[in-house]
This record gives sequence, structure tokens and C-alpha cells, in this order.
Amino acid sequence: MYVQPILLTTPLTVAAPAARSVKVVGAGSGSTDALALAPANGQEAAAELEISPEAEQQLKEKEAQAAASFTLSEEEQTQVDELKTRDREVRTHEQAHLAAAGPYAKGGPSFEYQQGPDGARYAIGGEVQIDTAPVSGDPEATLQKARVIRAAASAPAEPSGQDRAVAAQASQMEATARAELAQQNEAANKAGAGRAGNAGRPAVITSVGGADESEDDANTDDELAEGRPTIDLLA
Repeated sequence: MYVQPILLTTPLTVAAPAARSVKVVGAGSGSTDALALAPANGQEAAAELEISPEAEQQLKEKEAQAAASFTLSEEEQTQVDELKTRDREVRTHEQAHLAAAGPYAKGGPSFEYQQGPDGARYAIGGEVQIDTAPVSGDPEATLQKARVIRAAASAPAEPSGQDRAVAAQASQMEATARAELAQQNEAANKAGAGRAGNAGRPAVITSVGGADESEDDANTDDELAEGRPTIDLLA
């Protein structure tokens, strides 16, 4: 049975700030140099300038001056600080899921990014896919798996709503596996008790042949009628 993998996620999304960034691509000897401005819609427009090796040093000095003069407003700096904090929280959150999920994690974390006013990309959301399918025909293994899944969902310091839902699903899977395991144990105990009761009864051995039925054979038939177990020795 195929079960859709569950996603363990981090809550909260930081409001997107207006993007304003400057990205300078350094030039090597004999190459081109480009200055790219990223507008608010996220698209980049670049103008390539052919430079000579003699002008490269002067261009680098101008780039350093431009970088030194580029500063963020107080509001933009606050947004950057919030994004940096959020990025750390998201990565810590998803790493906790991944470490606790063990073999049931389906790959590493995936992240949702947001570009800050400084041009850097920050993680503002993430998820870890985890396999929650019961182990077919093995309630004991399913029981152990459910415990791992619940621990993985609850691993972060502040589980999201989705994390709590996954933990509840794992608890239900554990309860179902526990009930199945109890049924198996009960059936095994009944079978064992039946074998123990039959062990005290003598086995009756009959022979199959062409001779006339003797008095012993008649007694055997009477015993068979009483329901005693028999072993047939065939020639």
C-alpha cells in the first residue's frame, strides 16, 4: 500500500521587503566586468563593459568605493536582522526533524527563500519529507516506526501545526499496531494452550492392510470415535 509522504514544516512567514540590492561581479585578467542592479520585481538587468587590463585596477577601486558608500536604511537593516534570525530558526527546526527521523526521512530538508534588502537569500520556511507507511504484516516493526515518527515530529523546540498533526497520526498508528500485536499474542497463547492440552493424551497407532479387523482394531475404532488423535503408518 502506498502512503503519501508527510511533510514536517516550519511555521510563520516573514513579510517580503522591497528588494533593493547591488551585486558586483569581479573581473579577471582579460575578462569582462559587470555591474548588476536587482530591481524590486527580482529580475536582474546587467550591462557588460569591456575593459582593458590597465583600467581594471581603477574599476576595482571604484567598486570598493561604491560598496563602502552603499548602506541600508534603518528599516531595511531591521528587515535583514529579522530575516537572519528567521533563517537560523528554520534551519535549526528542520535539522531537528532530520536528525530524529533517522531512516524514515526521505532526503534532506528543502527550504523556501526570500531575498532581503541586502541582496542575500534567507530561508523563511522549510520541510522534511518523512515516510509514515505502516510496516506490512509486522505490527511490532510498525510500533517502533510510529515511535520514531512521533519523536521526529516533536523534535523541534517549537513544533508547527503540521508537526503536531504528524505526531498525532503517529500516535494513532502506534495504537493500531499495539492492538494488532495484542491480537497476535492472544491467538498464539490460545494455540499454545491447545497444544499443551493435547500433549497429555496417548496417540493411537493404526495399521492399514488387507487383514481382517481384529479386536484391537475394533477398540481403535472406538477410540477414534472418542476424538483421540491418531498417527497413520502407511505401508
